Order: sequence, then structure tokens, then C-alpha cells
Amino acid sequence: MGNFPGNFCIYSFILLYLYYMGNLYIYGCSFSQGSWVNIKKHANYSPFYQNQFQSWYWGVQVANYFGLGLQERAIGGGANYTTLSRVMEDSHQYSKGDKVIIGLTKGNRYSLEPIRKMDFEQGEITMDTYSDINVGMANEYFRREDSGELERLKDNFKNNFFTSATLDGFGDDELGILMHFHKIWRADLDTVYEKHYDDQFKQLQGMLYRSGVDSYIWQYDIWGEFQRVIDWLEMRRNLNQRKKDWHWSPNGNTSFAAYAISQILQDNSYWNKSGVQSYKKILNHNILSELKPFVDTNFELDTSWCDEKTYPWLKNRKDIY
Repeated sequence: MGNFPGNFCIYSFILLYLYYMGNLYIYGCSFSQGSWVNIKKHANYSPFYQNQFQSWYWGVQVANYFGLGLQERAIGGGANYTTLSRVMEDSHQYSKGDKVIIGLTKGNRYSLEPIRKMDFEQGEITMDTYSDINVGMANEYFRREDSGELERLKDNFKNNFFTSATLDGFGDDELGILMHFHKIWRADLDTVYEKHYDDQFKQLQGMLYRSGVDSYIWQYDIWGEFQRVIDWLEMRRNLNQRKKDWHWSPNGNTSFAAYAISQILQDNSYWNKSGVQSYKKILNHNILSELKPFVDTNFELDTSWCDEKTYPWLKNRKDIY
């Protein structure tokens, strides 16, 4: 207790620093979420990589570079309406000095955010338990319908994609109507919805700017501009069993982090494919040198954290390589 005043001052300074340091808010879909290196729930073989490469997530690297706290509000498979809803919900928390990065996705996704929020408020789920309706989900439904699997596996489909207490009463007919509705009114009109949300987010960006909050919007045409998992592991052993994923590898995350930092430093608030291609011609190696190093495809996989009693389904998995 003899040093109480000194300890109190240090503690107060830390609290004040945390209060004034500002936050980086990240919104969007799986590319904003850092899919594969930053997914919070363990499934299949991904935890081996998540536990080894989580600090490569671009959001962590950008937040660290600017000395900001990190608020992760993206959701895998998320629709633009979900993103818009979350930005509006959080906007009262923003302070001067905060930064907001919004990743736009394809216009064909149909938001389940109101249903997800109701489930969350009833204590049934977390806010990222299930995604919005997207083309991949709809294509899987129609594939099963065409192959005759659907009748036998309808419950399996619902359990995989709609882990929602609110939708428990959803019958087979309603599910079919929803999938066909999505195909006609969203998947076939994606460019219409993309333009609509692009305009909406630009207006929102103007509102945030007038409030003293820096915001940055990036288009999904950037997805293919940075290294993907499938390319990173191309030369990996057990080639046919390696993880086939089109999200960014740890290196892709580092590259995008460097790009995002360069755009923020230049006060460029709208990012797209043509901007990335111009950036690559004048790559800033000084920024890259301050971020996580690139990882060779032949890295040694760290499995020391894995407890086979906790994760019995991971035992003897060869496709983790």
C-alpha cells in the first residue's frame, strides 16, 4: 500500500489512454472478418491455422499500426444490408479519432440480420452463428433438389444454414419459396442492389465525415487482388487434400493490411480494383516491413495447442497440411 498514489496514477493513465486511443471498426463479410485465419469458432481443420496465424488478420495489423483498439463487426456470408444495419447501430459509439472500414459484398445476398438479432436477444445464438442467404447457399439447395438429395436431407440443410430458433417453424415449402425468391429477386438482380447499396454507403460516409469520424469503403472486386489460401498452399504436400479456400492467406492479409494503411495515410476513402492495381506499381515496402512477415508455403504447422480429447474429430486429419 506504500506506493498507492503511484500505482493509482499509472492505472488512471492506462484507463485514459485506452479511452482516448480510439477504435478501428471493421464491417463486411468474410473477407472483412479475416475468414480462415480469424474465425472464432473451431471447425474441421481450420483451428490449426487459426491458432498459428490469427495475428496475421489484416484488421489486427491495421489496428496495431495506428495504435487503435479493434472492434470486429463483420460476419462471414454477410449481406450489405447487414453491414449497413450494424454501422447504424454502432454509430452512436463513434468518437473523433475512430476509423471505420466497410467492405462491400455482392448485391445478391439477402440479409437475415433482423432474425439473427431476435435470436441473439433471446439468448439463443451469438451474432455470427449463421450467415445471410447467398448464392453459394442457394446453389447448394438447388443442387440437392436436382440430384434428388433434398427430400432426404432437408433437415440437414436447414440445420447447416439456418441454426435459428426464430426459424424453427420454417417448413419445407417455406424454405423452397425462400430459395426461389432469392434466385429471382436477388441473384438475378445483383447489379441493381449493388448500385443501390454503393449509393447508400457513400451517403453514410458523408454523414460520418461530418461527425469527425474517418471512414473507408472498399469494393469486393478487390478480393482477387491479394494472395488466396488455395494459391498459397499450391505446392503443399498432400496436394489433393490441402485446404481449398479462396479467402486471403496470411500473406494476402498482410498485403491487404499494407494497402489499407497506405490508403488511410493518403486519406483515400474509396478503394477498388483499379486503385489496388495502381498501388501495386508503387508498392510501399516501408509499410510492409512493419507488418507480419510473409509465410512460405512449406511452413511447419504448429499443433502443440491441440487437445485431441477436446477436438476428437481432428485426430489423424491429413488435410490440415
